[in-house]
Amino acid sequence: MGFWNSLFNSGKQIEYSANARGKFADNSWSDKRHKKISDKYFPQMHKIEEDWSILYNFKDYSGQRADRLEQNCKENIQLYKEMARIEKLYNETPPPNAPAFKRLAMLYEKQGHFEKAASICYEALEVGAWGDGMRSRLARMIKKAGREPSEEEKALIDQ
Repeated sequence: MGFWNSLFNSGKQIEYSANARGKFADNSWSDKRHKKISDKYFPQMHKIEEDWSILYNFKDYSGQRADRLEQNCKENIQLYKEMARIEKLYNETPPPNAPAFKRLAMLYEKQGHFEKAASICYEALEVGAWGDGMRSRLARMIKKAGREPSEEEKALIDQ
């Protein structure tokens, strides 16, 4: 089947499986690369939410715990971007919510790094993760940074 996959699917690594009607599934969830990424993405996403809760309850936004959360968010964001890229290959819409963007922006906000937080919000909106109030969060971080939004930021906020 590998020869046929490469011939007809432009290099997509698809694992075919019969659906209820007996036809072969051809979507991102049957793509082996997507499965490998999602198997890492979702558990890490849940860990980020748990770690954020602990960080928030201790009101400790610096130190090793915060550094670990920041690193995990950055890794999870890269996984989200790769999943989204694969989903777009199949003309699917990536999920609008990506908690790692929100938590990293919130961490930077709590640390007083408003420009970094705005940058994360901007990045989320650029890749299609507009959920979790990301547009309003971007506007709020720009205001807290004490500046006016750029034309690109305005366009993302006003979508």
